Amino acid sequence: MSFFSLLVIIDLNNNYYIDNKQVSINDSYNNDVFNGLSLTLKDNVKVFCVILTSKKNVKERAIHQNNTWVKRCNNYVFGSGAEDKELGIFKACHNDTYNLSFCKFKNTLTYAWKTHGDKFDWYIKADDDTYFIMENLRAFLMNKDPNKHGYYGFRMVAGTLYFSGGAGYVLSKATVKVLVEQLFEDPKYCRQVDAAFDDVEVGACLSKYEIKRGKSLDNHNKYLFSAVDPMRLFYKYPPYIVKSVDLLSDEIIPYDRNSMSDFPIAFHYISKEMMYALEYLLYEAEVIGRKSRIDRLNDPDNINSIKKITERYELIKLFSKHNY
Repeated sequence: MSFFSLLVIIDLNNNYYIDNKQVSINDSYNNDVFNGLSLTLKDNVKVFCVILTSKKNVKERAIHQNNTWVKRCNNYVFGSGAEDKELGIFKACHNDTYNLSFCKFKNTLTYAWKTHGDKFDWYIKADDDTYFIMENLRAFLMNKDPNKHGYYGFRMVAGTLYFSGGAGYVLSKATVKVLVEQLFEDPKYCRQVDAAFDDVEVGACLSKYEIKRGKSLDNHNKYLFSAVDPMRLFYKYPPYIVKSVDLLSDEIIPYDRNSMSDFPIAFHYISKEMMYALEYLLYEAEVIGRKSRIDRLNDPDNINSIKKITERYELIKLFSKHNY
């Protein structure tokens, strides 16, 4: 089909025909393919979400996670110093002090594992200001074996190597099993303390057991997990010394907009307002004429590109006529 053979007819009911095929503007609102793919990913890569919060942050943070990305988890639990059955908040520690995150995580993960076990393939840990793009997470995990040890996230350097708790880290069910059933209660591997940071302690436990940190970069060695929010990341605010998660190298990777993958998985320091902004920008907003890289795999832009530009431009003209 060339530009000159693209036959477009508009009828009185605002339907239009492209080469004798009727197309309604209402069809552009149908998102069944994406919704179906999201559910298919959810069915095939089962993720349990463990989110740490506190009583004072339930209304300021946790409830807004519940309204946004957490609904895409296969199941979830919030761990806090105070129980709230209505919101699914488990009392995981004797109080909500910030430095008790290891106490909260250890007890919440133990509760989740003993309740659900290997019903889920992967367990993620998040803070109450973390935002996960669950479809991207599942795509990252879908070719990995949850029955083998797996540990992924944003690598931090602070005396030891570990994955940032705020950016979220991912554990295979095999790794959760050994953590809960062996390592947490064994002083040979895990410190027997409550007042400690979960990410540092979990990293140390797994390292002593010789569970390696998995490569958490895309094929261009760009970050999938971000320890800061998009605004600070994109405005060149690198707050940490970061090393490559490629275990074969200690190469320093700059931490800025250009080092972030175009299929990011998680961000940290997300306010309640930004939770909803990300929901809109990721799941509702669109850019006229833009396709994703998944679409371009199936229909490459470098084949018949002039023809495709011309035809799509004509479609945009029709869309504009009826959409605005």
